[in-house]
Amino acid sequence: MTDTKFKRLPGETEEEYCYRIYELKDALELQWHEIADIINNELDWRYGSDRYRKNYSKHVKEQLEEEFNCIPNLEESDINASNYAETILA
Repeated sequence: MTDTKFKRLPGETEEEYCYRIYELKDALELQWHEIADIINNELDWRYGSDRYRKNYSKHVKEQLEEEFNCIPNLEESDINASNYAETILA
């Protein structure tokens, strides 16, 4: 995948880059192993897809906690880009 949308932007931190790529996952129907390949290739890292999936879940949870001031009884496995809104509204 050499698409320019996967390239790190000038001035973009590693963390910002990862979060930007995470946000592309659902829109481009990517799997976590593809996300890992993209990030690993761009940043010369060697992590597995689980690291990125868990990091994204943590990021989403932190965003929700900031927005709603608390998220009761959520597990990392309950949060992903397609179901986190349903989880907090349930």
